[in-house]
Amino acid sequence: MKKFNKVVAPLLITMVLFVFFNSCEIDDDPPTPGTNVGDTLWIHEKPVLENTTYIRDMPMAIGTDGSIYYLADGGMATWEATRVYAINKDDGSLKWKTDALEIWHPNSNIIVADDGIVYVLSAHRLYSIDPNSGSFNWEWEVPETIVFEGNNVGSYGEIGGLALANNGDLILKTIGSGSYYRAMYCINPQGTTRWYRVIGALGTNITVGSTGIIFDYEYAGNPSIYYLYAVNPDDGGVYWRTQMNYSGNGGDNIAVTDNG
Repeated sequence: MKKFNKVVAPLLITMVLFVFFNSCEIDDDPPTPGTNVGDTLWIHEKPVLENTTYIRDMPMAIGTDGSIYYLADGGMATWEATRVYAINKDDGSLKWKTDALEIWHPNSNIIVADDGIVYVLSAHRLYSIDPNSGSFNWEWEVPETIVFEGNNVGSYGEIGGLALANNGDLILKTIGSGSYYRAMYCINPQGTTRWYRVIGALGTNITVGSTGIIFDYEYAGNPSIYYLYAVNPDDGGVYWRTQMNYSGNGGDNIAVTDNG
């Protein structure tokens, strides 16, 4: 009997181990992301482009179809011009990237209109981007001259402060240094200038209220005296202005209540 046990026992143990290990499925694939709060659903890595090294630390934008937009370029390391990238919200895959913008740094956040069109500023140009293909619908560039008080005056300069008006127009302004006349511009969705108004520009954001009124910090005459302006979105006329105790910081903090 002892001899029998010495022979049978190892065989039984071997059979049990064989059945056990063959019933266990070994999965070499990475684990599927979970759906618990805080789980990583996917990771997107910027496509490798020669000299493109930075994803801009600016707010991303969400398209009307859920697409996610961001900006990337080479910065001062390589001077590679900025591009807009679109990725799928479901898996993080790349949908498209635009052609290079004018220069290596964007001058505004990405704005998405109600019809899904994507807008962004570079140094001197406003771009309208097709959300389906990433191609440029049109480019608007700051004019070399504008008419002010009956005279043609130089107006070509750096732009910023992009905002979307309630009727779909784009509002922006020249803000850079140099000797030229600054202006606020209203560009319609077809890329045509509707109106402009010469201003004492500051490098601050433009805010559009719920009633459509445009609010902006500007100076008038003396660059050390600042005003908050309320502007008519239809023609650029000034509703009112009020002097502000503004020292150069906090000028972007314009908040508008629901009633305008």
